[in-house]
Amino acid sequence: KHKVWHLPSMATLITNELREAYLRCIYCVFTKTGELEIIVNEASSALDELLAEHKVTSAAFITASNPASRRLDDAANAKRNEALRTKVAEAGFSYLRGEGRDPAGKWQSEQSLLVLGIAAADATRLARQYGQNAYVFIRLRSAAKLIEVN
Repeated sequence: KHKVWHLPSMATLITNELREAYLRCIYCVFTKTGELEIIVNEASSALDELLAEHKVTSAAFITASNPASRRLDDAANAKRNEALRTKVAEAGFSYLRGEGRDPAGKWQSEQSLLVLGIAAADATRLARQYGQNAYVFIRLRSAAKLIEVN
């Protein structure tokens, strides 16, 4: 049984410009065989295979970096992401490491996790706890979706 989190949000309202940046982002997962790219609003047979391999039907791509899209220094982001990894593991979820990449290069890549088997409601609570405006939710045989937290 997985634990559920209940904490207040640090997230802010998402501007159209910020939403568009999130939608353009490439969400990269580091697998045993290489990098797997998640594109919002696109389905992926490779991602479906990854979920099936881990015997789950859903996952969330989430970071603890730069809460509310406010840039923190590398050390602060690393500490936040280590806390996220610990919380996810303690809750009983498996995960793969990854990073969110801005194809335009305006934003620095953000360390992230693909949390395997997490439900959308739990992923929303987790994203809220770490001050995130949004995360990417994946369901087997479906397009990846940007989920706004606020």
